[in-house]
This record gives sequence, C-alpha cells and structure tokens, in this order.
Amino acid sequence: MRKLGTKAWTRLHRLTYVAALAVVVHLWLVPQDDGPAGNIIATILVGSALGLRIPGVRCRIIAAQKTRGASLLSFSTWTRSP
Repeated sequence: MRKLGTKAWTRLHRLTYVAALAVVVHLWLVPQDDGPAGNIIATILVGSALGLRIPGVRCRIIAAQKTRGASLLSFSTWTRSP
C-alpha cells in the first residue's frame, strides 16, 4: 500500500468491486451444466460486499452495534426495530 500510494491504492480498491461485479455478470451469462447454485452464491457474496459500501447501510450497522452492542452477524441486530 505504501509503494502504490494512497491515490493508486484507492483506485485499485475500487476496481476490485468492478471486477467482482464483472465476474458475477460473466457467471450469469455463461451457461453451466451444474445449475445456478454457484451463480446465486456468488451474487449473494458480491451483493453483500457492495451493499456494505453504501453509506446508509454501513451507518445503520454501526449504529446498531453501538446501541445494542450486537454483532453484525447477530440475528437480533436485524429483527429488532431501532
């Protein structure tokens, strides 16, 4: 990270999301013999990663962790109203 510099590192980091999205699109466009299970899992993983990049989603998660002391993966974080 130091060798690349902040600007180049940020650009590279953003391009990883574009690459991940391109992989998901490629998986859905290429016909597969074993069914769509891998496509669905890849879509969920990439969608979750991209969803966490949305400021509103991230703020809600952080607020829930601060107020409830709950983990991100805790079921109670998503079921109780704020």
